[in-house]
This record gives sequence, C-alpha cells and structure tokens, in this order.
Amino acid sequence: MRKVTIIEGAAQSAPVHHIAGDGRPWAVLTVDCGAWVRVVLFGEQAQRGALPWLQRGAAVRCSGRISVRSGDVRNRGQQLQLELVTDDVQPLAEPQGAVLR
Repeated sequence: MRKVTIIEGAAQSAPVHHIAGDGRPWAVLTVDCGAWVRVVLFGEQAQRGALPWLQRGAAVRCSGRISVRSGDVRNRGQQLQLELVTDDVQPLAEPQGAVLR
C-alpha cells in the first residue's frame, strides 16, 4: 500500500519546465500550504501548456509522495525542504492552506 499526501494551498510560482536527460519533461513549482512545499510534476502534467491555469497565486490541490530533501536555498545555503512528487494537480476555488493527509 502506497501512502499518498494531499496538500492544498496557493502556488507561489508558475511551473519552471525542464527536460530530463532521457528526454522526459518535468516541472517544479512552490506551493504555500502553511509551509512551503516544492512540488515536482512529471510526464503529461509537466508539459508546457498542459496546465494553463497553473500560475502564481492559483489555488491548487496536489497529491503524491512527500519527502524531505536537502537542497541549496538561495542566499541561505543547504537546508531541508519538503518535496511532493505529485501524481495529480487540480485547481481549487480558493486556497485553503492546509495539509490534508
């Protein structure tokens, strides 16, 4: 059984798109749900234009696998970051700012 974490909040950035070494698209954005969470999208959802509504300030619900990773935070050096590798991103009417599970 795989555990799924669901977060709701406001996108703090539009997705930044990348191409992996094997040619697969991926994207990353930050969501504020009471804590800032780095959300990583892969495949179809990561393609440019796949989620045209997903811009800064958009209310979102993201579900996937959460982890804590060490990363280089601008002007602060290495810090721990929450990261959600998402299976699904959906729009919400308004941000709730909550971790649901």
